[in-house]
Amino acid sequence: ATVTANSSEVAGLLMSGTINQDELRFRGRPSKLGEISSLAWSPDGRHFLTAGLGSYVRLWSMPDGNLQGLIPIQTASKLYYSADGLFIFVFSRSPESQDVHELRIYQRKNLSLLRTVSKLQAAHAVSADGKNFAVMAAGDDQIHLYNREDEKPRLSWKIGYAVKQLAFSADGQTLFSQALTGMLITYWQVADGKMLGITCPIAGKYDQFFPSPDGKRIAATGADQQITHQAIHGDSPAAMLRGHEDTIRALAFSPDGKLLASGGNDHTCRLWSVTADPAREAARSEFDPSENALPDWISLPKDFSPVWARSNGGYWIGDGKSHGKLFFQPSSKTAAREEQKAPPETYLRLISSADSNVIATFSWPRILRVLHPKDGKWSDSLRLSQGIVGPIIFSPDNQWIASGGDDNVVSIHHVKTGALIATLRGHQGQINSLAFSKDGRTLASSAADQTLRLWHTPTWRELGILHQGEAIYGLTFSKDGSVLRGITESGQTRDFGGK
Repeated sequence: ATVTANSSEVAGLLMSGTINQDELRFRGRPSKLGEISSLAWSPDGRHFLTAGLGSYVRLWSMPDGNLQGLIPIQTASKLYYSADGLFIFVFSRSPESQDVHELRIYQRKNLSLLRTVSKLQAAHAVSADGKNFAVMAAGDDQIHLYNREDEKPRLSWKIGYAVKQLAFSADGQTLFSQALTGMLITYWQVADGKMLGITCPIAGKYDQFFPSPDGKRIAATGADQQITHQAIHGDSPAAMLRGHEDTIRALAFSPDGKLLASGGNDHTCRLWSVTADPAREAARSEFDPSENALPDWISLPKDFSPVWARSNGGYWIGDGKSHGKLFFQPSSKTAAREEQKAPPETYLRLISSADSNVIATFSWPRILRVLHPKDGKWSDSLRLSQGIVGPIIFSPDNQWIASGGDDNVVSIHHVKTGALIATLRGHQGQINSLAFSKDGRTLASSAADQTLRLWHTPTWRELGILHQGEAIYGLTFSKDGSVLRGITESGQTRDFGGK
C-alpha cells in the first residue's frame, strides 16, 4: 500500500524515511467510518470489527475489506470476539449519561442481542476466550467478575483506588487493574481475587496498554500520536510506531501476534508488522547479553510473580514483597541458587550490577535501597529524581548509580554512602536511557529532547552532543568502548563510533 501525505507532519516523516515500511494502511470511506474508537479481529482472522464515534459498529470481511454487517450502536468504545468466534462483546456509553456505560453481548451468526449489563464504570475487561468479563459498577469500588452465561457476578473484591483500565492475561488466569493516574498496575488471581503483585508501566505513564497474545509484549498508546511496542520485561521500548496524524484511540493484535492494528481521530486504520527482526536481535546480543524473559529452566514457586534483573553471572529474582523471597540464580543450570534477605518494603524493580556483586530495589514513588550480598545488609533508603523515575544503572566498578527521569536531569549517587555526588543538566526532556562505557570513564544519556549526550565521569562535565534529531533508546557500549549502540523510535539500530 502507498502512504499518502495529507499533512506536513506525514510529509516530513516520508522525507526522513521514518514511517514504518511494514505498515499497511487503508481509508475505507473515512466520512462514514467516523473517528475510530475500537477494533477487533475474529479468531480465524477472516473478519474485522470497527467502531466509530457517531457511527455504527461495522463488520468487515478480510482481506478484501468488504462490509458484512452493522450493529446500531453509535457510542461504542471497545469491541471483543469470543475465542470460538460465536459471540461479540460491545462496550459503550449509556444513552442516558456520558459517565455510565453498558456491556452488550451479541451472537456473531446473526448479530442478535443476547444480554446487557448496565450502569457500569468505564473500566472493564473481557477474557481472551470470551467466557469471563470483569466490570465495576457505577459509584462502586469493587471489581465484579462474571461468567458469560451468568446474570450475577461469581466473584467480587474491593480494589482500593480509582481504576482507569482492566485487562486479562492471555490465559485468562490473571486480571490487571491500572490506577487512574496511569502510574500503578495491580495484578490479581482470577480464581479467588487474590492480589499477586504491583508493578509500574516500564516507560513511565501510559494511556492504555494491551498484552500481546503470547503474553510477552505490550502495545500502548500515549502522547504525540505514537504507539509503544515493547517486551513486558524490557527496560526500554523496542519500537515506537509513528504515522498517525491525530490521537490514537484503539489497538488490537491479530490472533497470531504478528500484526498490530491501530485507529483513531485521523479517520484511518493502520496495520503494523510487529514481528521481531532476527538480524537486529542478533546484532544487539553482541553488545548486551540481556534478554527479555527468564529462561524456562529456572523453576519458580507456584503463584510466584517475579521481579528480576540479569547480570553477566546470572539472575536476581524476587517476588516484590516486603520481607519476601529474593535469590540469585547463577547462569549455570546445575548451580545452586543463593537466598538473600529481601528489603523491608515492597518494590517494583530490581537493578543488578554487571558482576552481580551489588543489587538495588526501586520502590514507589522514588525510593532506592542497595544491597551488597556479601554483607547481607540493605542500605538506608535514598530518593532519586523529583519526578517519574526512568533508567537506573550501576557503574562498572559499582561505585556509582546513575538514574534519570522526567525532571530532565541525570543524577549520580555514591553506592556505599547514598550521597548525591553529581546532577547532570542539559537535556530538555525526559531521560530515556543511560549507559556507562566498559572502563567507566564515559556516561551516555539519551532523552525525549532527541539528543544523545556524553559525560566525562572523572569530572562529570558534558563532553558534547553525539547525536540529535531522533529519540534513542536501549543504549549500550561495545566491549572495547569504541561503539555506542541504540535503538530508534522506529526500531532501527544506530551505531555511533568513538567515545
